Amino acid sequence: MDDREKIITELKRILNWMSVALDHLAAHFHEFKAIAAETKLHWGNTKYKGTKAEWKGAKQGQREFAKMATGLPVDKYRQLDAILKEKFGEGLEDVLDKKKKIMEKIYKRKSIKNADEYRMVDERVDELSQAKSNPEEIQFLNSLLTKYTDSLPKP
Repeated sequence: MDDREKIITELKRILNWMSVALDHLAAHFHEFKAIAAETKLHWGNTKYKGTKAEWKGAKQGQREFAKMATGLPVDKYRQLDAILKEKFGEGLEDVLDKKKKIMEKIYKRKSIKNADEYRMVDERVDELSQAKSNPEEIQFLNSLLTKYTDSLPKP
């Protein structure tokens, strides 16, 4: 199996994971029902090429679904986590833990390496800003964001 086929296989696994998560979110949040149907139709009609960009986008989507699921009641969250873990070997907590580990590496090295890490740090700044907490952490993370954007080649 070549790299392209491996990426397509992983994309399908991630999309199936998100489909199960989406069904559970739609069952609890009724406003998700129409979105769930439309999203699944889009996923089914899309011809994936097996690019790293598609894979990265799917991983980002998976993290977003895991984050949304934290809004479920505890029993529903645990139920969904168990279902995902059983079907795919990766539950909500696993996805969220990966993000946490990446953030810990960013804090430790005090720098952002790529666009994916940039998005994660930017999301964390948004979370902290909305919660109106820890201005020192917000300032530190904003400095990392600035340092990263300043390091990018100028057009």
